[in-house]
Amino acid sequence: MTRMDIELACFRGLNEKGHHIWCFRPERSDYYFKGHFPGRPIVPGVLLLEVSLRILASERGLPRHQLTVKQINKLTYLRPVLPDETVEIITFRQGERIKIEGGVKNRPVFRFDIVF
Repeated sequence: MTRMDIELACFRGLNEKGHHIWCFRPERSDYYFKGHFPGRPIVPGVLLLEVSLRILASERGLPRHQLTVKQINKLTYLRPVLPDETVEIITFRQGERIKIEGGVKNRPVFRFDIVF
């Protein structure tokens, strides 16, 4: 069993704005670090996206495979995530879109918005 077979994120609660706060902590022993990148491991950007989509599915009470995404906009990676860093992922509605922002120690890591 790999860590992708289990829940990767934990719900922390709501912030002062009512936005959902989740956390994700990739461990140095996770299999994807072996090839990404040897000698200087970083979390693959696609994994940050997948964890975020699993969070959005969970918020809607759906299994990930039932989450239908129409569009992902403005996907931006701002800095690498290293092994054993805790990523805080915040989700909130803005008009017809859901905004997702990830950060480590109050420093932005990635962001995007999504339309269902």
